[in-house]
Formats: sequence, structure tokens, C-alpha cells
Amino acid sequence: MEWSEWHPLTMDDLKQHEARYSGVYRIALRDGTIAYPNGSSPVLFIGEAPLRRLCERLQDHLRGWGSTGVYERHQNGEALQWQNYAGGDLVVTAAAAVEDFILKYGAPPVCNHKAPHHKL
Repeated sequence: MEWSEWHPLTMDDLKQHEARYSGVYRIALRDGTIAYPNGSSPVLFIGEAPLRRLCERLQDHLRGWGSTGVYERHQNGEALQWQNYAGGDLVVTAAAAVEDFILKYGAPPVCNHKAPHHKL
């Protein structure tokens, strides 16, 4: 998969960035890596913004409306970064990016977990 260069994940940077399109994205630590079963990677989360501008979706993460893990790391002052892949079918591409990550590192990105389903 072909990814863009990394960009700082801050509200100020997102307001200035030209990511006005939808797309698949990765969020990662700017400094350091996370230990996975088959190696280390800075990547925390892989997602997609199929119906909205990518910058709006990334801002959601910083506001606590996305991955809880990404939000908590942001609130704790960890420097984060993002990059995007803008080709292909978004759902298939995001799923393929997560699958590729799992094959390479032995587990999904640490913040890629689904919220539990609640019984009514």
C-alpha cells in the first residue's frame, strides 16, 4: 500500500492541512514504538473516513469521538502523527491495511478495537 508522508496530529495542523477528501488513514506515535508479537511499530490505529473529510474525522479522534485509545494518548500529551492512503475502495482498503498489519506484526493496531455491543 502506498501511504502519504507523516503529518503532525494536532488541531492546529489539521485546520491548515488540505485533506479535504475522504480516505483511509493511520495514526501513530511520533516518538517511540509499540511492541507487538512480531515486532515494533509506531502505528496505533487504522481507520477510514468514507463519508466525511479526512481532517474532520481526524479531529474527532482528538475530541474523544473516535478511538478511546487515541484520545487518551492525546490527552496524556503523547505526540501523534497521521498519514493517509487515498486510493481504492475505502472499506476494502481499510480492511486490507488492518489485515496487512496483523500479518506483519501479529496483532491489530493497539487502538483498533470495537466497542462492546450492549444488550438492551
